[in-house]
Amino acid sequence: EERYQDAAVIAAESPAGSLRSAETLERFRSIPVSEGEPSALLMYFQTLLQRGSLNEVESLELGYMVVSQGKAHLLEKWIREDKLEATEQLGDLVKQGNPVMGLAVYIKANAHPKVIQCMIETGQTNKVVAYAQKVGLQLDAQQIVQLASGISPQAALELANAMSRAIIPQSRSAIAEKIAQEAQQMFDMFIARGMLQEATSYCLDALKEDAVEFGDLQTKVLEANLMNAPQVADMILSQDMWHQYHKQKIAMLCERQGLFQHALDNYTDLDDVKRVIVNTHVLNPGWLMNFFGTLAPSDGVECLDELVKNNPRGNLQLAVMIAAKYTEQFGAEKLMEIFGAMKAQDALYLYLGAVVNFSDNPEVHFKYIEASCKLQQYSEAERVTRESNYYDPERVKTFLMMTKPRDPRPLINVCDRF
Repeated sequence: EERYQDAAVIAAESPAGSLRSAETLERFRSIPVSEGEPSALLMYFQTLLQRGSLNEVESLELGYMVVSQGKAHLLEKWIREDKLEATEQLGDLVKQGNPVMGLAVYIKANAHPKVIQCMIETGQTNKVVAYAQKVGLQLDAQQIVQLASGISPQAALELANAMSRAIIPQSRSAIAEKIAQEAQQMFDMFIARGMLQEATSYCLDALKEDAVEFGDLQTKVLEANLMNAPQVADMILSQDMWHQYHKQKIAMLCERQGLFQHALDNYTDLDDVKRVIVNTHVLNPGWLMNFFGTLAPSDGVECLDELVKNNPRGNLQLAVMIAAKYTEQFGAEKLMEIFGAMKAQDALYLYLGAVVNFSDNPEVHFKYIEASCKLQQYSEAERVTRESNYYDPERVKTFLMMTKPRDPRPLINVCDRF
């Protein structure tokens, strides 16, 4: 069992996921399962999930495994955590047990025909036209109505009416205020009767134009769902269909419900962002990497510093990846200060090792040579002194002569070259 876990770690941490292939899955799948012991394939997936998200092949394989074991609810959990790659095939699998969650997967996967079919099957025909317009999909009215008629005559009628209305030119912006007023009254009526689901469904359709006048009602809908049905609010926010709501209010509620990605998307105050961003045990690493790209350079540096101070060892690898990606924007000097101040002796070495081959900054090259010698990574010091054209030879020579590392090759390289 320990060998299998070690193998899983090697595959999970392979450069660019080079070992995370169908062949690797087949090897783990072919390992016999001992009675009372978890399968090697399950251990492999557990290792990957602990380190991030799964790719398309892995997501499907894990999906088939848990569904066959009667544990389909786990798929819903991983999907909400953004651990699985959304595909049409995964949507088909999830839909068997939870059509609404299946629809969410289809939407993420841009499987437009399946989205429309699933909307009709789940009684959401009033959203078909709006969805098609949003994604720029040209619908064949006759085909869609014919498809709906095989599922529900009522759905076919609703779709026919909706598509008929859709071709009538209207200037919704001219009557947005009236629409907002009527929608507010209808929402209040549903809520007074304890019908949150219907109230939400109505508003998703009525407010699909995302007009500025709809901001107050968007806020109320999201607030109601975040307090009573956070998974619905998560889905609405994930679809990125509304943008007029009160960002601070919604961000605070998202944070309370553990929807940290949505909280970060909506917070604008740096202190709020720094407080939430340390939840790296929940946040998807790939998403977090991209989020740092949306921050102003000075804010990005502060948030990175917050990550390593909050959990130095646990966040080190992620911090190094982020710093390496945004070194040009954040500034190598500031990043070296952050990693150099950490108690972990290898922190600065790891960061510099990730950027030295792509940097023309003399300080980066000198600091890497210095860190390599201090950690007795003499092969790296030898390589850089031999290959680099960017370090200050006199400074490096002085350092090497003063510290007298056990391996003389770095000093020999400097003397021979300069």
